[in-house]
Amino acid sequence: THLSNPDDYEILSTLPFSSKYTFYPAPDKIINLIDEQNQILYIFDFDTKVFPDKKTIIPEVKYLAWHDDIDSLLFANDYEIWTWQKRNDEYTKNLITRLGTKINDTLWFTFDTHLLFLTDDGLHITEVVSDNNNIIKYEKIKNSKKAFLNKDGNILFWLTKKGIYQSEIQ
Repeated sequence: THLSNPDDYEILSTLPFSSKYTFYPAPDKIINLIDEQNQILYIFDFDTKVFPDKKTIIPEVKYLAWHDDIDSLLFANDYEIWTWQKRNDEYTKNLITRLGTKINDTLWFTFDTHLLFLTDDGLHITEVVSDNNNIIKYEKIKNSKKAFLNKDGNILFWLTKKGIYQSEIQ
């Protein structure tokens, strides 16, 4: 397919009608597309030629983030956090946690072995590589809706209605 010829194109997949689809950044050869109207994530993998099917159509997605260096996707809705990680050339979807409290934001730690998530109760950190996902809770970071971790993973910035804050992670 070439841009110089507008009639030369290839349909990769058909999608249901939605008034708002949004592309999200992803590693090479993967496209993330969210149907914002219905909160559905579609993952297109060009290496394996896996286009929307049971494994790559994920409902109720509100937050998503690819890890910078590794084929690991973190996604969440209001009450569940999942990962979609490549191991041995195959992607698997794993439930990390299910909560009774609404999730405000999720983000990867520097390594794809841990993730951070915010609720109105505080900041939570959990491991994603074991079946025993112990969650550590930091209550001093309450009522935060958004967070950002610097590249080195040692400084966390978070937003509340009163301002922006930072803490050092050791």
